Amino acid sequence: MLVELKYKQQVSYFVFKKAVGKENIRKMLAVDNDVTLMFAIDTTGSMKDEIDAAKNITQAIVDHPRKGKVDYVLSPFNHPSL
Repeated sequence: MLVELKYKQQVSYFVFKKAVGKENIRKMLAVDNDVTLMFAIDTTGSMKDEIDAAKNITQAIVDHPRKGKVDYVLSPFNHPSL
């Protein structure tokens, strides 16, 4: 299932990249500027597939080469059991 989910993420990204354009994605990700990137990720156990997807996407963003300084903020959150 994870392989299928990862494939769907990659396809979605490529469709998005084609629709938006490479230069607009560079601007959106602030590749050439100093930036602070914040990731808010739901860590609730029922969100396992989504958490795995968020980890993969976050890692791809962090690994993307940048010219400017980058500060990262991670804000995990969840809803407690009732």
